[in-house]
Parts: sequence; structure tokens; C-alpha cells
Amino acid sequence: DPPGGAAPGPGLSVGARRAGGAGPHSRRHALVLSTVEGLAPGEAVVLVANHAPRPVLAEIADRFGGQVRAEWLQSGPEVWQVRLERLAEPA
Repeated sequence: DPPGGAAPGPGLSVGARRAGGAGPHSRRHALVLSTVEGLAPGEAVVLVANHAPRPVLAEIADRFGGQVRAEWLQSGPEVWQVRLERLAEPA
């Protein structure tokens, strides 16, 4: 079982640990970006996807620069998880 005891959902999800996030590609990316934007320094969320979420991670890097640290927790083959932490100071 994945952490949190919930089965992975379709698409991309983000939450304190995980939350539902199925829907159109642009909506999923908007959800991830708005969630990261709402994090206070030191807070983190785990992004859960059914594919390597490199495109949205690139969007996060472009938008937030060194203000967000990404830590890969799981790299497939069925579920990818990346912890996204808002940093107090840009890295």
C-alpha cells in the first residue's frame, strides 16, 4: 500500500499527503501550482501521479525558482510521489 493507506487515483493529485485530483491536464497543473503557492515556508505537500510529473515540476521551477524543493519519494512504475516543500529562503 502507498503511504497514507489510500490507493492511487487517476491522473495527478496533491494534498497534505494525498487528495483527489483527476481532471483535465491544465486543471491538474493549476491545482498543483495553486497548492504550492499557498504553502507557508516550511510547509510541504506530496504530489502523487500515475506518470513522472516532470512537466509540472518544470512549471514549479519556472514559477517559484529556488523557493520550492522537490524530493522524489517514489519513482514508478505505477505511482510517482514527489514531496514539494516551500523554503523560507530561495535555495
